Amino acid sequence: MMRNKLMILLCLLSMHAAAQPSSVVQESSIVQHSSVVQKTSIARQSLPVDHPMPVLLQGDYRSDELHQVLGSQRIYQADFSSKESLAKEWQVEGPAKLTLNKAQQLTFESQLTTDFIQAYQQGLFDFVPNQLGQYYQVLGQLAQATLPNEQYQRMLDAQQRFKGGHVVLWNKQQLPDSYIVEFDLQHQSPMGLFILFFSASGLNNESIFSPALAKRNGVFKQYTSGDIQSYHVSSYTPHRSTANLRKNHHGGQLLKSQPDMAALAPDKAYKYRLIKWRDRFQLYLNDQLQMDYVDKDNALQGGHVGLRLMASARAMVSDFNLYQLQQNPFELPASKQQVTVSNSEQLIDALAKVTAGTTIWLESGKYPDVAAELSTSGTLTERIYIKAKQPGQVLFTGKPALKITGSHITLTGIRFTDGSRFDNSAYVKNKGNKISQKAPYILDLQGSYIRISNCSIDFFDRHHATWLNIEGSKNRVDHCTFVNKQTHGGVLSNAKPPASGAFHRFDHNYFSRPDIGSDNAEVIRLATGWSHNIDAYMTVEYNVFEQCNGEGEVISDKSSSNTIRLNRFTNNLGGLSLRQGNYSHVYGNWFERQQSPHIGNIKESSQHKRSKRARDFGVMIRGKHHLIENNHFQGGGPNLVKLVNGQPEGYQKPGRPKSLPRHHIAAEQVVLRRNNFIPTGVLAEIDKRKLNKDRSVLAHDVSFIANLIYGQPGWQLLSSMPYEGVSWQDNGIVALQNPVADLDKGTNGYFKRRADLPNAYQQRFGSQPLTNYMQLHRAGASWQDYPVAPH
Repeated sequence: MMRNKLMILLCLLSMHAAAQPSSVVQESSIVQHSSVVQKTSIARQSLPVDHPMPVLLQGDYRSDELHQVLGSQRIYQADFSSKESLAKEWQVEGPAKLTLNKAQQLTFESQLTTDFIQAYQQGLFDFVPNQLGQYYQVLGQLAQATLPNEQYQRMLDAQQRFKGGHVVLWNKQQLPDSYIVEFDLQHQSPMGLFILFFSASGLNNESIFSPALAKRNGVFKQYTSGDIQSYHVSSYTPHRSTANLRKNHHGGQLLKSQPDMAALAPDKAYKYRLIKWRDRFQLYLNDQLQMDYVDKDNALQGGHVGLRLMASARAMVSDFNLYQLQQNPFELPASKQQVTVSNSEQLIDALAKVTAGTTIWLESGKYPDVAAELSTSGTLTERIYIKAKQPGQVLFTGKPALKITGSHITLTGIRFTDGSRFDNSAYVKNKGNKISQKAPYILDLQGSYIRISNCSIDFFDRHHATWLNIEGSKNRVDHCTFVNKQTHGGVLSNAKPPASGAFHRFDHNYFSRPDIGSDNAEVIRLATGWSHNIDAYMTVEYNVFEQCNGEGEVISDKSSSNTIRLNRFTNNLGGLSLRQGNYSHVYGNWFERQQSPHIGNIKESSQHKRSKRARDFGVMIRGKHHLIENNHFQGGGPNLVKLVNGQPEGYQKPGRPKSLPRHHIAAEQVVLRRNNFIPTGVLAEIDKRKLNKDRSVLAHDVSFIANLIYGQPGWQLLSSMPYEGVSWQDNGIVALQNPVADLDKGTNGYFKRRADLPNAYQQRFGSQPLTNYMQLHRAGASWQDYPVAPH
């Protein structure tokens, strides 16, 4: 255990590595410095490696709009309407089973897949990385019983071991040297894996369909060490959780390994988007950058693209398109003009006159009382930038109130400090939930495609109000530091997302705040209860929440269809609250509290009393249809999961509108699967607080599936045992310390195994390893280095 903690600490510390420098191309433009207009040069930059394209992060642009920006033209669209069109456009290799539907979706798998998955589910073999002897033994037996003998024999290696059963689909459209491959893919198997081949040709650059080449039948060695060459990226790897990029030329050379984005949420449908310009290529899964590489060693060009599934996998593919790139998509557009300012008056004047494509540079120093509204918009290709020349050395002080109603605008490198807004403590009522007198927000985002990046707010002032108000749509707050807020009001807050969705993104930020002994002190609020039925589609990812002690809710999710993933929650007096709304997806997060549930903060406020009640720090669940998977929960109670009660269907609370009759909705139809739980007290609490005739419904239809539970001394599964509202299906329990877990698998869904956990056991139960997902990403502003709590 200590070794694992040390490895995790080293991984987390590596998050603070500096980003790679970018290459530049010079362009001419105009710079206005004070009242002097000067001719100068602007650096046109290339996107640094391992940095996603900003235009792809939101993931909601129309296809024609997106490809116009990328400079690509479609050259092929797959026709999945009939077997005839499929045979005309694709070459199938291996014992494939192909199924088409009316929606032009192709399900492809091996003829052995159904029986093979059933054998796995019956426990006849285990899928363990680099230990596939048992896997191929069972697969070979199925193949021998199912396939014609001649076909079976061609899949044996020199030692007469079966190595086949897998399937490859090659698209027959010749690729240009620079191209984009796009398709939708949804995995439909508990095992992997999927491989994308690209730039595939013969070793002498002939077509892979040349009759002079050896015939292929899905055996992997034919594609890595045979008479063809290619790149390939693997994904859907639940057995190892890493995506590998290889170059196949007389053997598969490993070029790069990255955490597999599909393994943590395997049931999602993903838009695969491979972008290749000469020697550089990026692969995206939806809005997540999966792979980014520059091949300086005789990069492969043109060729063909192929889709490969192992015999244990099944997938559905649709909307397959190929595009030719006509310009370098990794080259960032240069500003049309630049303006330099050195004080508040010049900045406010520049904001009033700014046009699309302008960069406003801020000299180092203090900028007091920057109160302005920026209503001018940039465009998709000509953003407006407001940048500190030296990040962290530009200080917004006094009474800043920057309202942005325009779109396509970036603010970066600013420190908000030494505030002097009025102390409105006398106007705070109802535990902070009612504040009658408030100054304008420090930052108020009302437009779209606005980005706040590499900024910080530390303490600031004694004013009770939210720091950042995020409305509009498709806005992003990233790589910022927000600490020591000692007044009521959230740090980041959204009040009402548009009916069409907000699509905001909060990522790579560092948060910490002291206990103020009251309410209305969350860190992030995703809408209010009035918007609980709106599918907001907001994403909270790659953030660090450390000693966020303001109140019991660190994140308060009050809208529907939001994603909270790959965040680190460490030593907080509060947790993730799915407060109102439905269909939240929570995955890849790390929850840990090593200290007392009453612990104070780094900079504890002397103005407030600490909370007396021990607070939760994991996930508190209300609402319906939430999926909580592949998370890690560890530490001091009172629980890791709270299943909250609520009011019955049809209940109408006096004074509330019919659109929002209930303030509390019990957890219902919730799935928690493949999580790691290390409880020291209660794992899951059936919340019975304030249970009365109004709040009369307990949590129900809650399923715990394939989780891995490490029982510590004194722990228990549920606060109320037995309880029929919670079901347990095929969970793994180890290191048992009390009689509550002496249950048999047949009636209760438990396995009882030894504590040292063989590899196969870890493949079937619990979360994927999470440390490698977090080590690549640094959180917070670039000039600040807050301590990282060891795991």
